Amino acid sequence: MTDKILEVRGLTKTYGGVKKRGAKKADPTLDVLKGIDLDIYRGDVVCLIGPSGCGKSTFLRCLNRLETPSSGSIKFEGVEVDEAHIDPVRQKMGMVFQHFNLFPHLTVKKNLELAPTLLKLKDKEAISARADELLARVGLADKANAYPKSLSGGQQQRIAIARALYQPGDVRLNTFLIDHAQDMSQMDEQTRQVVTARAKERLRQMTFYATGGGCLRAKILQYFGEKVEKPFCGNCSGCMAREGERDVSRQAGQIVAAVIAMNGRYGKATVARVLCGQADARLRERGLDKLSAFGSMKAEGEANVRAMIDELIAGDVLTVTEGDYPLLREGAYARDVLRGDMPIRMALLPTDAAPEIKRRVKQKEFVNKALYSRLSDLRKQIAMDQNVPPFIIFTNATLKDMAAKAPHTRAQMLRVAGVGEGKMQRYGDAFLREIAAYEEDEA
Repeated sequence: MTDKILEVRGLTKTYGGVKKRGAKKADPTLDVLKGIDLDIYRGDVVCLIGPSGCGKSTFLRCLNRLETPSSGSIKFEGVEVDEAHIDPVRQKMGMVFQHFNLFPHLTVKKNLELAPTLLKLKDKEAISARADELLARVGLADKANAYPKSLSGGQQQRIAIARALYQPGDVRLNTFLIDHAQDMSQMDEQTRQVVTARAKERLRQMTFYATGGGCLRAKILQYFGEKVEKPFCGNCSGCMAREGERDVSRQAGQIVAAVIAMNGRYGKATVARVLCGQADARLRERGLDKLSAFGSMKAEGEANVRAMIDELIAGDVLTVTEGDYPLLREGAYARDVLRGDMPIRMALLPTDAAPEIKRRVKQKEFVNKALYSRLSDLRKQIAMDQNVPPFIIFTNATLKDMAAKAPHTRAQMLRVAGVGEGKMQRYGDAFLREIAAYEEDEA
């Protein structure tokens, strides 16, 4: 079995050359792709660089026949990409273009759930939990019930990325392929172990780039051995999600304690179900419903618990064993988390386990229209000064909640829906002064 994942040979794409009805001659032809050859191996990061119009997008669209090539061959994981095999290929090849093709009549979450639901990849509850998890990962958990037209271009792109990442089975598949790669059969045992370990480390890095928190730019630089000047770039989806972060140190300690109590004999799914109190027959048979940790994080929801476990694995708080059935074990920093010496913050879905977040998200019905008008005027002025759309400063929903709560302190402002630490630092003081001035005028 080869590590080659994509093979392109002699690929061409020509537009035009068609004689339309009533025309005296055919349209002029345009050769966009001229005999492209390319091999891509599992774990490669490949960039196509060139001027606008040189065929980069056309080439990518040909890979899964969004454009039909004029000639040449494309093989994905050894399978010819043609009309007979295109459906299984498209299930494993995620793509995100400049136009994200989100269905405008479906909510953000429904856009993510549509394909796995139609293909019956999982049951509805699992599909819903996975969608929530991915939305939290790209910092858009609060947009689950919004429609695409209400999102900015960048937010729509992050939704498209989340949709493309909806392939949880790929990690297990790639682990299996690494363990059973035939091209390593001629190596001695020591060399094979080294090569396998390196391949799995690359897979681990890619997995946590796709699902973990933190700055994506910093992760890429670190992966390629580059120096990271700043831990956060402030522009990627990971950095944007920081504005909705909360302290989950206590919950992280609960997860570590559960892994220790279960003697490292179970995987992520079982640990998450125990913590969420999902007592199925298998858990009861093993006596896991008798553990003190059983149901201790029920209010968080399984999507949040799984996301926290992923973050703890990425931070070496927990480790995962190799083999066909990966198990959770203590990591290098597990005891630090148990002692409370290692604070952990994450952007997660609002839950009953964090009532202060609940209060931030739930808006009061009463809105002071006069104060709302003044806050809107301030937002408009700031937006004009920075040459950005007003919703970039604060959304209408945030201003309504702000007008309803009329915060007087920074701590109170952070309880307003849509106000995180980043926006508090950039705009919070100006809006607090405006609220104070309004109340003084009213008095």
